[in-house]
Amino acid sequence: MIAAAVDPMKPQVKACGAKTAATGTVQVRLKVSPDGRVASATVKSAPDPALGACVASAIAKAVFPRTDLGGTFTYPFTF
Repeated sequence: MIAAAVDPMKPQVKACGAKTAATGTVQVRLKVSPDGRVASATVKSAPDPALGACVASAIAKAVFPRTDLGGTFTYPFTF
């Protein structure tokens, strides 16, 4: 379920990497509401603050499948 929602967002996330020379892994903690919308996207770690903010903003637009309770997880993006 997670990969199905994240995969369509990867072009927007990868575009963040083109804006900086930073390399490494950006970890974003996502809280998803039961309706599948991202309630919050918080940067847990990033090699560059601007890259982290860009990735969090991009992935916050993802839409996940509806669930009874929603969920929280951390997802890594490597640049």
